[in-house]
Amino acid sequence: MVDGKSQVANVATTPPVLVPSIKSPAELSERLLDYSVRVVRVVESLPHTLAGRRIADQLLRAAVSVGAHYEEASAAESREDFVHKLQIGLKELRESNYCSRSSCI
Repeated sequence: MVDGKSQVANVATTPPVLVPSIKSPAELSERLLDYSVRVVRVVESLPHTLAGRRIADQLLRAAVSVGAHYEEASAAESREDFVHKLQIGLKELRESNYCSRSSCI
C-alpha cells in the first residue's frame, strides 16, 4: 500500500487471438472463399419472410464481395489501389457482420 491506496500489479495483457495467423495470400483467399460458402449456407436457412429475404440478400451480397475485393486487390496497379480495394473489402466484411447479427434478432 502506498499513501493509503493499494497498488495493482502492472500486468501486460494481450488480447486473445481469435483467428490463427494467415501464412500466405493463397491461404487468405481460401479462407475468404470458405467464409462465402458458410454464409451461403446460413442464408439458405433463413426464414422465407419479407425481412428474412431482405437480410439474406444483403448478407449474401456483402459477404461474397469480401473475397471478390481481395482478389481484385491482388491485381492492384499500385500500393494505393491495393489499400483502397482492401478497405472496401473490410467495409463489406463489417456490413456482412452486421447483417448476420441482425438476422438473429
